[in-house]
Amino acid sequence: MTTNDTTPIAKAQTAAQDLLNRTQDATRQFIETLTESTERLSTEVTSNARNAAEQADEARERVTGELRSKAEPTAEQVTGAVNELISWARRNSDRLIADLDEFRSELGVRLAPVTVVTKADLAELEARVSETEAKLAKALKATSSKSGAGTKAASSESGAGTKATSSKSGAGTKAASSGAGTKATGA
Repeated sequence: MTTNDTTPIAKAQTAAQDLLNRTQDATRQFIETLTESTERLSTEVTSNARNAAEQADEARERVTGELRSKAEPTAEQVTGAVNELISWARRNSDRLIADLDEFRSELGVRLAPVTVVTKADLAELEARVSETEAKLAKALKATSSKSGAGTKAASSESGAGTKATSSKSGAGTKAASSGAGTKATGA
């Protein structure tokens, strides 16, 4: 085969490799973006959790200070303080849950448009490229053998006429000069 015979195969291989490279680059970029977003959101959630813990400590200290300031707190005061702590804990829990829901939602939005290429997808693509290469090689071989057969037949026809001329001195010369020898061997 000549260089022109392998050009379509080389182009198909190059296109497949380019697609694989672009897919790997896009996947790498997506993972980097996802990692950055995850780290940022994790930092925010951690910060909110720390703030909530600090606020809980402050509320606890405040309530404890209020209780200590009064020698004998009444049942209403204790109940009110406990209810306040419970209310505060619920608000902070709701806020943390909302933050986590927002994180999950944002993560879902970022993951939705992404198509991840699996090993099975790559194997299927390689199989399709190999199949296409095989069909192309077969077609090129069939084309080159058809054009080669015509050239081969023409060269064997002219050679047969020459052999007939040299082996049969009288008859071959006559056949070669009339052109009948070439036609007879070719048919």
